[in-house]
Order: sequence, then C-alpha cells, then structure tokens
Amino acid sequence: MGAFILTIHLLAMLGLVMTGKSWQLMILTYEKFNSHQYDNHGYPLWIVYLVWMGIVLLLYPLSKMYMGYKAKNREKWWLS
Repeated sequence: MGAFILTIHLLAMLGLVMTGKSWQLMILTYEKFNSHQYDNHGYPLWIVYLVWMGIVLLLYPLSKMYMGYKAKNREKWWLS
C-alpha cells in the first residue's frame, strides 16, 4: 500500500512539473486548505481512473515478484 501511495504522489508531482507548475503545490497546509484555492483544482474523473489503472498495472508484476520471493524465503525474519 505504501508503494502505491508513494507512486501516486510522485506521478502527481511529475504531472505538476510537466504542466509548468511547482511540485510544492502538493504540500497541503491548513491555511491553503481553508483558503479554497483548490476548489477548481484537479483532473477529470476519467483521467484519475486512467492513472489509477496504469499504476495498478505497473505495480502488479512487482508485487507478484515480491510475493514469490517472500514465499521462497520464509526463514528471513524481515519478510514477515
């Protein structure tokens, strides 16, 4: 789950940089949240779904490889 969230945030930061905006917009503070500057901010839902499916497809093979490695190395305490 942590890799999924990290990947989403890194891609969001990359998307901001590619559109000419600062990656620091991803840092949400209480003052920014209450100023309503993000009311019209974001992507259409179909883009969100497309990115979500892409991330799942990207991370699935990595997760499957990790699952196989973990199953073959049950004696390693750090994999529990």
